[in-house]
Amino acid sequence: MSFFHNRSVFGAPDDDPDVVHLGAGCDVHFSHYDKGARSGPRQNGFTSRHLVTKGQLLLQIGADIHVIRAGEWFEIPPRTEYRVECLSACSIIEFCFAAQSTA
Repeated sequence: MSFFHNRSVFGAPDDDPDVVHLGAGCDVHFSHYDKGARSGPRQNGFTSRHLVTKGQLLLQIGADIHVIRAGEWFEIPPRTEYRVECLSACSIIEFCFAAQSTA
């Protein structure tokens, strides 16, 4: 599970070895992508923050395009359309936060 996959319900299977459930609405995904891997357009119902630990990628949110390199963080707000393209093989730690209730 990662930003390359739409998720209709927050959370991942308990037997997924690349996912750590931190509780309190936060899952951590350890993801690896080949050079040239692409996603998008995508939109999630949750906030996600990402740390690129290896490689670099191209991130497009709206009309803004950014090159994100190893050691850099980026955030994808909920209900925001985005696209990603891996410019090299990438390893990413993805923090996915369940939507907060405003009641």
